[in-house]
Amino acid sequence: MSNSYGTECEDATTVETLGMRLSVNIPEDAPTTSRYLSSISLRINNDAIVTLGNAFSRLIRFVNMPDFEIVSNLLSQPAILHTLPMLLERAHEFMETIGLHRGEDFQFDVSRWIDDEVEGWNHLQFKVILLRPLMNKFALLKYLISMASQILPPEVRQEVVVSVE
Repeated sequence: MSNSYGTECEDATTVETLGMRLSVNIPEDAPTTSRYLSSISLRINNDAIVTLGNAFSRLIRFVNMPDFEIVSNLLSQPAILHTLPMLLERAHEFMETIGLHRGEDFQFDVSRWIDDEVEGWNHLQFKVILLRPLMNKFALLKYLISMASQILPPEVRQEVVVSVE
């Protein structure tokens, strides 16, 4: 779907949603200097806004709103933004099935894991925080990794770390 703009936004780019990718089309006659590109106003069509809104509302059902850096990172990786809520939903269902309750026994967190020992290594992290020691962390981690392998596509699995604290 593409969204064309009237005369007031003719210098703006057109944004298309292609599945879960957001691509920006810059007019051929537009100057491509970084100054121009940083000054133009990007417009996102309504379908893209609805898709992003739905993904974020599913995400925040299970985790506190991540900080701005995480939100920015999720917006730059729409495949993760789209599939991570599915993993959170399934993990939440599993935790409730075994008798644990969010807020009392566990909570979910989405953050950035940075490895200080390896320069430039960082990944989005899905973390289960056990608030009370009610189960074996390693057994839970093994189950969550198996669940993530089933739910997340390979390109997303490469970018997301699953952990249990």
